[in-house]
Amino acid sequence: MIDNSKSYLRAILSGNLNSPKAFAYEAIIVDGTVKSLTIPSGSLYARMIFQSSIATPAARYLQNKSVAVSTTVGLPLLDMTVFEVIDFANLNGFQITQISAATSVLHVEYFR
Repeated sequence: MIDNSKSYLRAILSGNLNSPKAFAYEAIIVDGTVKSLTIPSGSLYARMIFQSSIATPAARYLQNKSVAVSTTVGLPLLDMTVFEVIDFANLNGFQITQISAATSVLHVEYFR
């Protein structure tokens, strides 16, 4: 029987060494205008946390600019919603706007 445990362990460790690393952050004030991301060079994906002063949906977002996000179009966001946007095309297509009167911030951490 062949013992592959060392090569398996090596594969696990090398995978961890090459996993995406957080390297940039931005905070977007979400208001009544449509906002996009300021994507740092080399970004593979972003983890986002939406923070709002109200408990009902306060914003909507989309990851595709072929349709404009608005107060009635897009995926609703609640306070403390955590989500990820994967792939440069989705990062580039990301748009967000406020749908309810609130103080809201989208916290974005970028990974490469």
